[in-house]
Amino acid sequence: MTVTLNATRTSIDMYTPTQTCDQLVVSEAALLDLVNSGRLGAHNLGGNIRFKVADVHATAAELAAA
Repeated sequence: MTVTLNATRTSIDMYTPTQTCDQLVVSEAALLDLVNSGRLGAHNLGGNIRFKVADVHATAAELAAA
């Protein structure tokens, strides 16, 4: 008897810290402040920090409105 499992993998677009700084037009220090204040979530993927593209775009809109 053979059992076949079909796994579905969801892809989430992510930015590196440098890409995130470029998108938000902020320095690395300002990016760190956004993360530490809870305004932008960061994810550690195997020792690499990444940011969800949707979260970065939402934060960019928030910063533009301020």
